[in-house]
Parts: sequence; structure tokens; C-alpha cells
Amino acid sequence: MERSMATCQRRLATVWFAGAALPFLVLLLQTARLMAYPGGLEEGWGWFSQTVVPTLALIVGALVTESRAQAAGERKADGFLYRLALGLSAAYLLVVTLTLLAQPFLTVTPGPWLKRSSLWLGVLQGLVGASLGAFFVKPGRS
Repeated sequence: MERSMATCQRRLATVWFAGAALPFLVLLLQTARLMAYPGGLEEGWGWFSQTVVPTLALIVGALVTESRAQAAGERKADGFLYRLALGLSAAYLLVVTLTLLAQPFLTVTPGPWLKRSSLWLGVLQGLVGASLGAFFVKPGRS
């Protein structure tokens, strides 16, 4: 089943913004209670901004570009690249959320735990970034 590039991009944007909302809300609640980060709130927010904000910015940029290009005709998305990007994105955002939610149950303090999470998140983020880049940059079929 062929889907328009704009529809697929909107779905990926929805997954990313919804998936980033839960860790954002957890950090917001932790900030309001000033409870989670003895080394300073910058640790949690710095981790979050490095973990999801670059990809959200890429997606917003791609949506703007796609909306401007729609005047030239509707492109069709590559189904495989779309499913790959969607699946990797959902898995990555789940791991981001679980990393943040696991922290209270660990004996490690939050700062070192979030730094350690870059070991697995960096690998996943590379795969997600590559799949999103391939999806958003590859010319769709007209």
C-alpha cells in the first residue's frame, strides 16, 4: 500500500512528539519536586535535550520542507524506509522512557546513570538518525 510522503512524515512526527512527551513530563515533575538530581537539574534536562531534541528539530525541518514542496506534486513514500524509521523510532523512544523511569529503582545516582545510558542510547540514536535521514532525504516517487 502506497502512502504519501506527507502522511508518513506526519505519523513519524506524531510518534516522536508523543514519545518525547512522557520523559519530558517525568523530568518536569522531577523538576517541580526538586527531588531527582542532587547534582543539579541541568543533568536531567541536558540528557533529555541531547537525547531527543536534535531528532525533533530534524523532523520539524523536514515537515516544513515537505509542506513547501507539495506544490510540486505529492510524493509517495518508500514503504520499507518508512516502516524501518517508524519501528526504530518507537523502540528508541521506549528505551529513552524506560531509562528515565528505571532510575529511581537503581542504586546508581541519577547523574552517572544518565551518562551510562549513552552507551546504549548512542547506538540506537545512530540507527534511528540514519533511518530517518534516509527516509526524509530519499526522493519519493511521484
